[in-house]
Amino acid sequence: MKREIRPISARKYVADLAASGRYHFISADAQTALGVSRAATKLALNRLTKLKVIASPARGFYVIVPPEYQALRCLPADQFIPDLMKRLDVPYYTGLLSAAQYHGAAHHLHAHGLIGPHQPGDGGKADQRQAGGPPQAGVQRRHDLFAR
Repeated sequence: MKREIRPISARKYVADLAASGRYHFISADAQTALGVSRAATKLALNRLTKLKVIASPARGFYVIVPPEYQALRCLPADQFIPDLMKRLDVPYYTGLLSAAQYHGAAHHLHAHGLIGPHQPGDGGKADQRQAGGPPQAGVQRRHDLFAR
């Protein structure tokens, strides 16, 4: 008797990733794992987004939202920014207070992390953006990293 292999559901795919400790994926990986068309993958991922199971901080990049962060509808930025920047192939830097927080030198947890793409020759001043907040006053932004 031949056993038919059924493709996994989007919810199972996301649950399997989270169980393995991976909290981000791209839509192409999901499409391959699900074995369905691009349109079907997009619909499945949109359903999971509406259920607050996943979030999409950038086009084609998804993060799995564990139950403790579902009220926020996304993981904290520091948990996915390195992977997002790697996928976008954008060198970036972390602002001084955010870096100090990572290394335990900040005396309090501040609400906004400061990140920006590194551009040679600008001294690290251009394209600064506060994750979770508006751009700093007086800082010109050439493009928005989080545009959809």
